[in-house]
Amino acid sequence: GGDGAFEDTDEDSEIVTRKVKVGVFDVSVLEGASPDDVGTWLSDNGYLNDDQAPPILQDYAERDYVFVAVKLQSGAGVSEIHPLVITYPGTEPCVPLKLTAIAASEDMDVRAFFLGDRRVVPTNFKHVELNQLQLDWLGFGANYKTVVSRAVDSPVANGRAFITEYAGPSSVVDSSGILDSRWDSGAFATLTPTQAMQELDKQGLFSCSQAQCASIHPLVEPLLAHYLPIPAGITRDAYYGCVECYSDTFDDWDPQAFADDLEERVIAPAEHAVNVLIDSTYLTRLYTRISPVEMTEDPMFVEREDYNQVSANLTATSRTLCNGDTALYTPDGQQINTGGLVSAPFFPGMPFASRVVEYTDDGTETVLVDNRASIQNQLADYNSQYPFDPSSQPGMNASSSDGGCACRTQPVRTQQGGVLAFALGAFLLRRRQRRQRLRRSA
Repeated sequence: GGDGAFEDTDEDSEIVTRKVKVGVFDVSVLEGASPDDVGTWLSDNGYLNDDQAPPILQDYAERDYVFVAVKLQSGAGVSEIHPLVITYPGTEPCVPLKLTAIAASEDMDVRAFFLGDRRVVPTNFKHVELNQLQLDWLGFGANYKTVVSRAVDSPVANGRAFITEYAGPSSVVDSSGILDSRWDSGAFATLTPTQAMQELDKQGLFSCSQAQCASIHPLVEPLLAHYLPIPAGITRDAYYGCVECYSDTFDDWDPQAFADDLEERVIAPAEHAVNVLIDSTYLTRLYTRISPVEMTEDPMFVEREDYNQVSANLTATSRTLCNGDTALYTPDGQQINTGGLVSAPFFPGMPFASRVVEYTDDGTETVLVDNRASIQNQLADYNSQYPFDPSSQPGMNASSSDGGCACRTQPVRTQQGGVLAFALGAFLLRRRQRRQRLRRSA
């Protein structure tokens, strides 16, 4: 997007091939520039320079990379920042982490989503499979990020690796949460502020009720703040809940400009997102935690069609026998004898990565580390401390209504915390609830 071009200066003409306004951003495209030229241009145009940048820019320049410089337009606030889509021809998706390292934090979360027709895997970064025994199934997955960090930092992965959080049909994404058929930017082109607030409510974009206002879309309120800025001394809810009460504050209102920005920043991107979903059959979601010192190369990715799907929902099931002995079954089929513990089992010294895998540019898989045998041995030692023998329990008739005990594996609610959800980072642990009058089972 972005049709509003702004003029190049004579000094820019040799290295700046395009300048456009996209939403609240000024975007400049630089080609054929040396690192010194790029650094000079950035300084001359109000960008902050950094001592770490020149060697990174040098590496990119030597590979004939194109540079895209993006900055907020004058007067735009941080709350107005919106996603920016950059489209370019190519076959190798890339996440530019090397430049990110300049301003990155320790253990920074990085998630990458890929829409296409096949599963996507990293090529120059390793791929790690988590050891599910290290996840805190009884504690709402509180240690999930720690487990991911420890897994990608494990030997051979060395901090430059991804895990797959989901790989499967793109239909898992509910497009109704992206685009609403009621949205119509043209309806605002001639409205007064009072009418515009009513129309926003009608279209389900912004509403006020009982002295409280809510923005259904995160970019709508920044637009309101730009075209209907809240006067000093008035609260947000009081103002937007009754804009007609402050008719002397409408000087910045431009209905056509508001309609245009609403189309460009909210409605058109939503339509584009839905179209991409329609055109794509497969979604891959990759995740890592990485620190600046580890951002020494930009991860590259490749599509492959013969890899297994990865579910976004992991469910561990707790099974309690009639004598109180309990076991936890992880999604990958491992059994942990918990002995009725109410906190997560502790496995000191056990690897956090089950496997570390490397993929080549053609998608060929090479297993570099396989810890599964070691994990199983340590699990067996742990389980030996807690008895769990379903065969020792009396067999019961499921149809009987007299006293007895049911030992079942299906997950249900429990008085100890109910249902915990694990979907792309959250956990679901459903435990069997005991009843005062239990049914017999076969």
